[in-house]
Amino acid sequence: MKIFIDAGHNYSGADTGAIGNDLKEQDVTVEIANCLAELLQKSGHTVHLSRTSKEDNCGYTVTESLHNRVAMANDWKAELFISIHCNAYNGKARGTETLVYSQGNKASEYAERIQSAIVGHLGTQDRGVKVRPDLFVLRKTTMPALLVETAFIDNKEDAMLLQNNQKEFAKAIFEGITGQKVEGKEEDAWVEQTVMKLPEEVYVQEIEPKDFKVVVCDREKKDIPLGSYFNCGYFATEKGGRTVPVGNLASDGKIVAQAKDNANWMNLSGKALTTVYTTDYGECGIVKTDNLSTIKGLKSAVSGIPIIVGGKQVSLDEIKAEGYFGNELYDTWHGFLGIRHNKLVYVAMKCAFNQMCWALVALGIYDAIKLDGGGSFILKDGKELTGTEENRRIHNVGVW
Repeated sequence: MKIFIDAGHNYSGADTGAIGNDLKEQDVTVEIANCLAELLQKSGHTVHLSRTSKEDNCGYTVTESLHNRVAMANDWKAELFISIHCNAYNGKARGTETLVYSQGNKASEYAERIQSAIVGHLGTQDRGVKVRPDLFVLRKTTMPALLVETAFIDNKEDAMLLQNNQKEFAKAIFEGITGQKVEGKEEDAWVEQTVMKLPEEVYVQEIEPKDFKVVVCDREKKDIPLGSYFNCGYFATEKGGRTVPVGNLASDGKIVAQAKDNANWMNLSGKALTTVYTTDYGECGIVKTDNLSTIKGLKSAVSGIPIIVGGKQVSLDEIKAEGYFGNELYDTWHGFLGIRHNKLVYVAMKCAFNQMCWALVALGIYDAIKLDGGGSFILKDGKELTGTEENRRIHNVGVW
């Protein structure tokens, strides 16, 4: 991905940033930006920086500076714009906030993840994701754009974080963008490993194919009147809040949705999708199709992001070829539906893409898809075992 990193403000001229506790905003932002650029480049992304040193200038006045930053990103045809800043107010205000032009789009998805990562790793006060359509760099850029207010430079506690943890801020932003964690010492962060550590919490439920059922619910995930269930297939939300299925989905032998019939605005429309299914004969299987009517004796079916098929890890390019964006694989709670010894196995764990395949293999699962996750994730077995905080309205659940 082509990512434009804007290190907020300039070293000289009218567009200098906030000052507090012997720190200058323009110095802190360029250090975080450089660290972030290095991490992204090592991860295979293409990066363009608005400036790379404290002495670089993007324009001497505020107006010139903002116009130049936006023009650089637009002319370069960036796919994501990230502007890094430090906040300032009254010396007492604290915390992190991430600003977007509007909600419900790709920029806001990135913003939510970056906000969560910074708060989680640095322990800053969570001021949330906020809509700011008045900001020039968010209003005039032609790609998804967000502005990260890392912390308050005029607050002593926040300033100490900004002074001593610039690499950690960069790592958190990197994690929010890519879903990948940078662990260990800097020099060890990119060493290839063959020994993988499993997530700390893993839930596993083996299901006889005859006992599995997909239930269409279209209601808030925590308020579904069923004893045991997990969120299942991908969906979209229409105006008014109604949910509609995306991809392949079948319930009680009836086809609810299939990719060949998906509306053109859906990213999975017309794609052959990796799908786990059960039949009236008590069997289960995995197939890649856009047409569920070809499955003999179809009982239930759900498509999802392929993670491992036939014992082979599915690459990110193969995943994107099915219509997914790849950013659905960030580090959060995910549910997986796989096959082991002719039975279905549901697995729930908090992990990122680089852990998914190997954790499933460790559980003896060599065919599996990732179900919808993140804000839709919930696992209930008599009581809620785990789930993300948001009580999102979801379309369907898996039941056993």
